[in-house]
Order: sequence, then C-alpha cells, then structure tokens
Amino acid sequence: MILWNNYRPLSEDFLKQHHDLVLYDVFHQVVGLLLYPLHCGCESTPCQCNLLREKINFSLNLDLYNSLEATHVKEIHEDSKFLIGAQVLLNIPQESFFQKNYSKAYPSWLIEKNFNEEEKNFKPVDQLTWALLRLCKTYQLSFLRETRTSISESLEVIFGNTPVKTKRHKNLQDSHGGEHFYKRQFKHYKSVCHFIAALQFMKKAKEDREPVLFSWDQADRIERFLSLSDWFKQKLLLLQTPNAKKKDVFLPEEILPLPSWVIAHDIDIRIEPFAKKLEEINAPYVEHLNAKCA
Repeated sequence: MILWNNYRPLSEDFLKQHHDLVLYDVFHQVVGLLLYPLHCGCESTPCQCNLLREKINFSLNLDLYNSLEATHVKEIHEDSKFLIGAQVLLNIPQESFFQKNYSKAYPSWLIEKNFNEEEKNFKPVDQLTWALLRLCKTYQLSFLRETRTSISESLEVIFGNTPVKTKRHKNLQDSHGGEHFYKRQFKHYKSVCHFIAALQFMKKAKEDREPVLFSWDQADRIERFLSLSDWFKQKLLLLQTPNAKKKDVFLPEEILPLPSWVIAHDIDIRIEPFAKKLEEINAPYVEHLNAKCA
C-alpha cells in the first residue's frame, strides 16, 4: 500500500532541489492520518475518513503554496520556476477559483483546532507506547535477558494491580482515563503511534517552539520529526509478547511505514527500565542465589 504521494515521475535532481516541499507534503499527510487514522472503525457508511485526509492534505498544501507565493520567495525566483515546481509537488490546481475556495472545506484553522482537541487522545497513546518500550528494556536488563513486553503488563505498571473495586483503583481510573480508555485509544491510533510518540517527544523536549502546523521555513523540524518517527517505528517492531510463539506486538502492516528516504539519523534516546519492576522480576533469582551462597 502506497500512502505517500508518488514522486516517481519526477527526476531525482528535481526532488533534491525541492526537498523541503517534499517534507511538508509528507508531514501534511501525517497530520491527516493522525486526525483520521487507518482502520478507524468508522460507523458511517461509506467511511469518509480517506476523503477527509485528502482534504486536509490539500488544504495545508494550498496554504503553504499561498504563503510561498506571497513572500520573498517569488522575488528570489523571478522566473517562477520554484513556484511552478511547488505547484507540481503540492498538486496545486491552476484554476484560481478552485485555489481560493477548495480549502474552505477543511481550513487550516479547523485542522489546528481539531489537532489541539486530539491531545487528550494522544497522551495515553504516548504513555502506553513508552510503557511498552520501557517494559521491554526492563526485561532485557533482568536475569531473564528477554525482549518481551505486553499491553496488559504495561497497563499494570501504569495503573497498578490493585483490585478492581478498591477506592485507589477507581481514583486511578478517573484521573488517567482508565485502562479501557487506554486500550481503546491505543487500538484506534496503533498505526500512527510512532508519529504520536515523536510529536510528544518534541513537545516534552520543547523542540516544538511553534504550533504543530509548522511554518514553511521550518522544514528542519519536520525532518527531525520524521526521523524520530522512524526511530520509534524501528523500536516498536522489535517488541515481542511473552507467549510461547513469541508473537510480535506490532506486525509490519499494523504500523504505517515512512518514505524510504527517511532515516533515523542522529537519534540517541535513552529508554529507562522500570526500577521497581526490574527488582520484582529479579527477586526470585536473587533469593535463589542468596540461598545457594548461604
């Protein structure tokens, strides 16, 4: 399945010359996928999610093109070759009426508003994604030396394993959204959880100095975002469940790939183990060793 715009008809030199525009086009597609993920479970018939993703991509591309046309870029490229290239890459139509009116179907201000509203859904996905990675690291550093993790055990680390009817459990459910909420959100956003983790990482590291719909002169931040997304994708695809078959937590088709030219370069993120969980896993082995040495 090809999810990104197909640039094959364009020459390699042309794509290198317009690399920043390619970055923006890909990022705009990611925005659509974050707001309307694949495997949406949409109850409406027919599902409108794909159409909405296309409208988001077009609206953001059109806003980008209009900003380029209105700035000094036009003055620098007097022969307008750059803007012609932008039209081709961003799929901007020639009809002036269409250019001015089509984006009203899903304007960027509404996209940003919806994105801000999705924060409450992104946070539990990010937290569970990190819990899966940290739990795997915990088992790797334990006496078991295994690459294993699971959603249920990760949720246990997040919420604790207190009895369902206790007051503490109820308070945790109320304050964090509840285990069922986490499971539901993770299932809904599973295909794009690596994008969510990358975006939240940039927020926590204060790398997102501007709104998520980056301005046209900040392509380096989009490149950083895509590299982080690829790093998270690679780590998530290594996760395995503790059952006998060693089933992967993420099948390759369950997590969206990135364009082949995206590389997780210069990414060095430390994954910390869960200290208490590590102590709990090692406890029987430590006890056994102590007994032997006694």
